[in-house]
Amino acid sequence: MNKEQLRILIGENIRKERLARSMTIDELSESLGQSSGFVGLIECGKRGATTYTLLKLAEIFNTSVDSLLGHAQ
Repeated sequence: MNKEQLRILIGENIRKERLARSMTIDELSESLGQSSGFVGLIECGKRGATTYTLLKLAEIFNTSVDSLLGHAQ
């Protein structure tokens, strides 16, 4: 898997987690302390998420970073 494919996978997993909680991008971005455009770019796989951002997202979603990376079963 190359970097672009990994960004896309992580973005899809973040979007699934957000939608499973009936959150809007605006709600997630407010919780994350980032702009909605930033969150949108991550969800589309056009921007990578830093380790800090992944940790914060996992905390917001009450899940593991592994699940955001696609490693959880």
